[in-house]
Amino acid sequence: MADYNGIEALLASTDNLVQLVNNTGHDDDTLTFEGVDWFKYNGVAAKSIYVSGNSWFGFGTNTSQLYVCQRDCKLWNFWREEGTLFNYYKFLRLKWDGYSAYSSTGDDVRLTYEVYLFSTGDIFLNVLRMPTNANYLGTSQLVCTGGTKALIVTSGQALQETFTHTNEDGSDFTAAAGLIDIKAPYDRKYLVSDKSGKYYTVDAGALKEVTAEETYISVSGITLQTALWVKPSYNLVLRDTGNARAYVFPLQVAALPDYTYRDR
Repeated sequence: MADYNGIEALLASTDNLVQLVNNTGHDDDTLTFEGVDWFKYNGVAAKSIYVSGNSWFGFGTNTSQLYVCQRDCKLWNFWREEGTLFNYYKFLRLKWDGYSAYSSTGDDVRLTYEVYLFSTGDIFLNVLRMPTNANYLGTSQLVCTGGTKALIVTSGQALQETFTHTNEDGSDFTAAAGLIDIKAPYDRKYLVSDKSGKYYTVDAGALKEVTAEETYISVSGITLQTALWVKPSYNLVLRDTGNARAYVFPLQVAALPDYTYRDR
């Protein structure tokens, strides 16, 4: 599984998508794909994902829950990807590609979109290609126990919609247009030691020398035991190129003594 340093990097990459349906038409049938056990929708773990040729998704249940231009459509291609953001948040990426008219393969009814599930409990919809024919936009909405969240779609215009969970069971969401906001769960701090024993940090994109006292701990001596501010759930990463070694670790900022830490 691939890891991405942010949502923008994830959206920009297609390298790790696995194609599960390849130029094969699916009209009124529903396909079942592997889901995940860490995401809940309406209290049900989404261990299976149900995908209709008529452009709807079911998360753990074979019923229409997310509609995207839903009508008498036809699915032709489908991809899946599972991975992480910031080596922390899990995601499941699902990509639907086809036409919003079962009997046409015209550009005016082409429909391509991605559905993302995140271990935060949230859903992100990324419509890459919307039909330009306004007569074939169908129904777009999220249906959950907490109510139906209708989407505003416009012919020929891409759409991004974020569904933020309001409870742990995933039985209600708030819908908002725009890119989902997932920030790193920690700040990455860098210490670099060269062969002469000098210490550097990264400041404004450039190396900046710091004294051994400013590091407050020998670079070669950093461990999960001696660096008390390192969260135990994260791994200390050593990058050794042969010319220099860099330690990358997430900091638990609240645990830092006020008088010993400088932002670096």
